[in-house]
Order: sequence, then structure tokens, then C-alpha cells
Amino acid sequence: MYLAEVEDFIPARATVIDFEHGGLRAIVWGVCGRPRHLVKGVTLHDLAAAPEGGIWHGRVVLDV
Repeated sequence: MYLAEVEDFIPARATVIDFEHGGLRAIVWGVCGRPRHLVKGVTLHDLAAAPEGGIWHGRVVLDV
């Protein structure tokens, strides 16, 4: 959110590097430009994260 708001960065793809100890490290690719809708917040409503077939899957709800 910070990079989109301040640096006009639009993320296009991400690769997770590490998901341990309550944190997430990732590489994010994107382009410079003004995003159409900026995310203003993330809620705990319907938040989920669980392993499935050896891969972690997550779900978040974003407020725009």
C-alpha cells in the first residue's frame, strides 16, 4: 500500500521466499504507474492461512 500511494508502484506478481516465524518475505515485480484503486485497509474478517498439499494458501479481505 505504501509503495502504491507514495511511489506509484503497481504490483503485478509475487514469489514467496519465506513464510516462517509469523512473517512473510517475498519478491514482488511490478510497474510504475497510478493504480486504479488503492487499498485503504485489511480486515481480520474471513482471514485465513493454512497449508494445503505442502503449499500455504491465504485469504484476506481488502477495503478499497
